[in-house]
Amino acid sequence: MRTYSPLFHAEALAIHVLIMEKGQSQLGKLRLYTTAERDILSQSVIYWANIVHDLKIEYVYLGSKLSTIQTIWPFGIDISAQEIINRSTRSTQLIGPVYENKTDQLFSQAKEYQDKLKKIILLKVFCLKK
Repeated sequence: MRTYSPLFHAEALAIHVLIMEKGQSQLGKLRLYTTAERDILSQSVIYWANIVHDLKIEYVYLGSKLSTIQTIWPFGIDISAQEIINRSTRSTQLIGPVYENKTDQLFSQAKEYQDKLKKIILLKVFCLKK
């Protein structure tokens, strides 16, 4: 059974598995499809994979905008993927948002589910303490 570091974001894990299983020499031009705009870490991973491993991730298709995700799950860093691309020496083109209404709805539902789980866990912990 494979285990992966919890530090991997989905994009980093996908790139890691792709290189490990296919080898970088067999890869041509790549497109990455994601449910949301990349955060600063994930967009940086794409940038460095293009430089260090000479990957050719030319297009990233995204669903929800980072600003939308921030309203659902505030995490404090609001640097857009486009800003990272604008400051980099190799270009990746962002396409989207695509299916934004669907992905926004999925993120909202996931947040509601997460909040319900937190309440259940807190209730169980409270009951165990009694």
